[in-house]
Amino acid sequence: MLLAFKHGRDAADLAEKLARWADLVAEVAAASPGLDALVVLVRYLFQVSEHISRERAARVLQSALGARADEVVMTVGQQLIEQGRREGIQRGIEQGRHEGLQRGIEQGIERGLVAGRRDLLLRQLRRRFGDLPEKVVTRLTSASAEQLDGWGERFATAERLDEVFGDEG
Repeated sequence: MLLAFKHGRDAADLAEKLARWADLVAEVAAASPGLDALVVLVRYLFQVSEHISRERAARVLQSALGARADEVVMTVGQQLIEQGRREGIQRGIEQGRHEGLQRGIEQGIERGLVAGRRDLLLRQLRRRFGDLPEKVVTRLTSASAEQLDGWGERFATAERLDEVFGDEG
């Protein structure tokens, strides 16, 4: 096991070394809890080494362990799938949070801009026309940015409140 940990990261001939260690692999598998230790070892090698393919590792294990190799390979495969699933979920959560935060910021900015337009138009209307009918205030409160912009443009030339809103004001 220590040999594999020592040579796992940088040995270009790792598969050949593992094949030479077949007797050691078989001894480890026979010990208690040998298969669990081999699962950890193989998983480690898959994660740190670019010099060994899954197929080559499976062949080495098959020659050392016979039918028991399938158990090690399947367990490692299941663990790697689970790890990938967890990492994928975590990435998805992080991306969703980021996108949600961005969307929230954008919506907050838009609402702030609309509120600013509304407040400015209300102040200008009150300054020019005095107290406003409740119907006008309610209409301004529920108006979209586009409506506020249109009323703001009409306000620039309006001499009466009804010229800003048409016959609605």
